[in-house]
Amino acid sequence: MADSPARAVDTGADPGDDPATSESAAGRPARTAAPGGRWALPRSPELLIPATVLVMFALYIIIRLAGSLLGFEVFAGADLLAARPPWNHGGTPVVSVNPLVGDTIDSLIPSYLETHTRLWDGDFAWWSGDSGPGTPLLASTNLGMATPLTAWLAIFPPSWSLGLVKLLQLVTAFAGMTLWLRRVDVARGPAMVGAFAYCGTGFFVGWSNWVPQATTAAMIPALFWVTERFLQRRTLGSAIPIALVIGFLLLAGFPAAAGHAIYAATAYFVIRLLVEHRSSGLSWGQELKSFGLAIVAVVVGVALSAFQLLALAAQLAGTDLSYRANQFFGDLSLRSMLSTVLPRAFTRAGYPASNPIESYAYLGAGTVLLGAVAIFAARYSTVRRGVVPLLTTGLVVCVAIVWWQGWWTDWLSSVPVLANNAPGRLRDLVGFFAAGLAAIGLDSILRGGLNRFQARSRSAVVVTFGVIAVLVLGGLWWHYRPQLPDTSALTWDVLLGVVTVLALVAAAVLWRRRLASLIAVAVAVVVAGVQLITNSAFYWPTADKSEFYQENPLIAAAQQHQGNDRSLLLGTFLGSTGQAYNLRTVTGHTFQPQPWQHLLMTIDPTVYSGPGKTPTNPMLSIGLNDPKMANRLLDRLGARWVIAQPGAALPGRALSLQGQPLAGDPPPGPSTALADGATVAIPATGTTVRGVQLRLTAPVERGTKVAVRIRVLGADGTELATGGLTSNGAAPGWLTVPVAGAAIPAQAPVRIEVRNEGAPLTLLRGQGQQPYARWVVPDPAKPDNLVLVFSDTHGTLWERTSALPRIRWAGSAEVLPDEKTRLERLQSPELPAGTAVFNAPPPGASSGATAQLDVVEDSGDRIAVRVNARGAGHLVVADSMPSGWTATVDGTEVPIALVDQAFAAVPVPAGEHLVEFDYTGSHRTLGIAVSAGAVLLLLAAGALVWWRRRRTG
Repeated sequence: MADSPARAVDTGADPGDDPATSESAAGRPARTAAPGGRWALPRSPELLIPATVLVMFALYIIIRLAGSLLGFEVFAGADLLAARPPWNHGGTPVVSVNPLVGDTIDSLIPSYLETHTRLWDGDFAWWSGDSGPGTPLLASTNLGMATPLTAWLAIFPPSWSLGLVKLLQLVTAFAGMTLWLRRVDVARGPAMVGAFAYCGTGFFVGWSNWVPQATTAAMIPALFWVTERFLQRRTLGSAIPIALVIGFLLLAGFPAAAGHAIYAATAYFVIRLLVEHRSSGLSWGQELKSFGLAIVAVVVGVALSAFQLLALAAQLAGTDLSYRANQFFGDLSLRSMLSTVLPRAFTRAGYPASNPIESYAYLGAGTVLLGAVAIFAARYSTVRRGVVPLLTTGLVVCVAIVWWQGWWTDWLSSVPVLANNAPGRLRDLVGFFAAGLAAIGLDSILRGGLNRFQARSRSAVVVTFGVIAVLVLGGLWWHYRPQLPDTSALTWDVLLGVVTVLALVAAAVLWRRRLASLIAVAVAVVVAGVQLITNSAFYWPTADKSEFYQENPLIAAAQQHQGNDRSLLLGTFLGSTGQAYNLRTVTGHTFQPQPWQHLLMTIDPTVYSGPGKTPTNPMLSIGLNDPKMANRLLDRLGARWVIAQPGAALPGRALSLQGQPLAGDPPPGPSTALADGATVAIPATGTTVRGVQLRLTAPVERGTKVAVRIRVLGADGTELATGGLTSNGAAPGWLTVPVAGAAIPAQAPVRIEVRNEGAPLTLLRGQGQQPYARWVVPDPAKPDNLVLVFSDTHGTLWERTSALPRIRWAGSAEVLPDEKTRLERLQSPELPAGTAVFNAPPPGASSGATAQLDVVEDSGDRIAVRVNARGAGHLVVADSMPSGWTATVDGTEVPIALVDQAFAAVPVPAGEHLVEFDYTGSHRTLGIAVSAGAVLLLLAAGALVWWRRRRTG
């Protein structure tokens, strides 16, 4: 197909540039200048609305992003870290701006940090094995990093690039919305108002900290723009952008919103093509050719994303997604619907059966009013045929699915993408359709060239809906004022909404006074902009750069000791935040393969259920004193290290400072005061200790910092062990300070130095004026295989001496196909450490011989081990290795078998060998080939278009 325009109505310039355009061939009303009289104006005042929008848009960016872009702040809810261990040590409570953005802090951003770090270390990060079963990084669309808006997260430090990405999302959404609206003949000012409104809609703002969701939403307007552009041009050159936008939309990383957008754009394309057929001058054969070209563009766009999309499909195929069953039927509450005009009123009170991120649906009272004007005064609009009915129908359907389900929506529950996805996510299209209608409604209000009757009828429509809007807002204020804890937010919402509505009504009523009408619209834009900026504060939390994944001594100790094994987290580290420090943890916030799920549920049946736990974010509810700590499945996981939160109960028993057993607590007696900054020394006899206990006899009220540091010193003053405790107040009883005292020599004279660094303490007095103190030591009657290796106020680090190496040799093998039997056997103390339990008959032989292992490399995508085996056996890696992993022995590929329920093993013959595991990605070669083919096809198409244009001048 030639690249010259196929329709005389398209000159290649955006329509609507000239307000005085004569009547179009399609018969739409002409766009004319304002009526004459003393209010007749030159063109320049028409720039008032675009200028106002740009000023408010710039203020929006400056107020919300300037600190992040200048490097003073981070565009992330990093204050969540400061509120939890191991960053918060309990002394000073921290209140987070938005506690609901935890997914970004404990999953997304750690992956961005790892990807960035590894890229600059020369490692293209396809996979990370740090968090639980591991997760794909650049191999899949999960992170949404393969778009022009988000690739900066890998190039620049995420502490800065998160703000840059948000800026690019805003600019893309604004530009795409403006370009699309201009394409359908909306004037510049109203088009920019609609774009600004879209940038403040509930879905786009609520999901802002989630890079994939916000990026996908930012690209929805661009999809409609390139679709409309193709409809008007019908050329090969206009088809290329469709492929690019489809590809980037799928790579953005949120399949639900991408699917919504593609469904909506497809319906838009088909209906607009049919509606415009009569005026297009094209035969049905030519229309079918255009339709076919559009389909080819979509297919090429899908192919463009294949290098990540195929891996995502393989990952989801191996993931238990049953928890999403029937999610479609979870329509949102009335409060969620009311948040379209009351954005802050329900933030503190909450949304029934949901949360603000999934419920917030802000549009703005002005947007709702203008949308109603577009629908009920459509005859005054100059937009292209079918656009208003399409947007109206789409809005009604989406509103029904999100808030008002019934038999009329049940049939949609089996539609791919909609099925098993929360219906509230269709707020992405609710915002888009509403913002588009609002722009068209404002365009109708400002359009000149109407006779007196038409203008008055239009004003009557605006006034009628304006009065209804004011009454509804007033009624909502009256109804909810006694019910909500924050009436100031409700009042502010209603006040700004009413002022916006009244300004728009004034713009319609003053239709003869062009300047006054434009000023009224500008006032509405300013007021709506103030509301938008105010609303976004909760959903766009920023934090001081110093709070962004801080380092501390406990984290440094965990990194130093980790080696090739895993850490078990007890009340510390959110989700996958350990990944930000290259800590390999038993649990993590990521998709959970079913074998891994069942393994963790055998250790703790509540691992995926309960407060703060989800099917993708498990937490093991285990204490240091819990019998589960000795579960042999943890040993098989390679869980050698335990990181416990401050204040975790110490396992063991109490001894006197002279090493004598104690029958119970000491009797009440006189007290001694320990002032802030005071230090006292207590003599003692050395032993292997886990902590020191002091007896607090008077409470320290909550809100007051308790801080105690202890050093154990040898006779010569050498520091043998240290520990600390910080808490927010304290009740009378034992203050237990963990001390990593495994190296204290037995029976040697030592000195316990107690320093108070917080509120004054009243302690039970021991000998003389010294506080009463006692040791906490391991209990030989209850061996727990735990060694305390580090302690400070941020928590404790323990070694589980019973843990097997994560990378180990298995000289013997058993086969147990039944999962229940297999899991029971894996927990048996009679199962030898050198025996692997396979789910199915394994490849290779097992001789029962031993082997020496030398781990050469243990990175995210590659594990290399030198094996010197005395006989045949298997090399076991206690990692989940789904499809996409390959293994070789001395360069020859070998099969990877499932072993010990959820891990990987390969057969290794006797002798010296190099065993390598590499993550190549599921269908990565095929995906890269397909994507490369799509790129070449687009380049060829672009070259052809360029050559034809050059040839024709």
